[in-house]
Amino acid sequence: MDTLLCILFDSSIREPFSVISIVKSPMGLMVGFMVVVVFLMPKLMENIDPEEMKQAQEEMRRQGVPSLSSLLPSAGATR
Repeated sequence: MDTLLCILFDSSIREPFSVISIVKSPMGLMVGFMVVVVFLMPKLMENIDPEEMKQAQEEMRRQGVPSLSSLLPSAGATR
C-alpha cells in the first residue's frame, strides 16, 4: 500500500515537454492570436480603397476620443 501511494504521489515524475501543451494554454492562444493580427492587419489595410480609408478616418475624427469620465458613471459623482 505504501509503495502504491509513493508511486501515485511522487512529485519527481514529470510530464514530458510538449509544444502542443503550450499552444493550447490560454497564454499561448492569446500570443498566437496577436501574432496573426500583427501579420494579417497590414495585408488587410493594403486592400482597402483609399477613398474608403479617408471616409473612415473622417468619421473617427468626428466621433472623437471618449474621456475616462464619460466611460465611468461614478467618476463624475462627488461624495
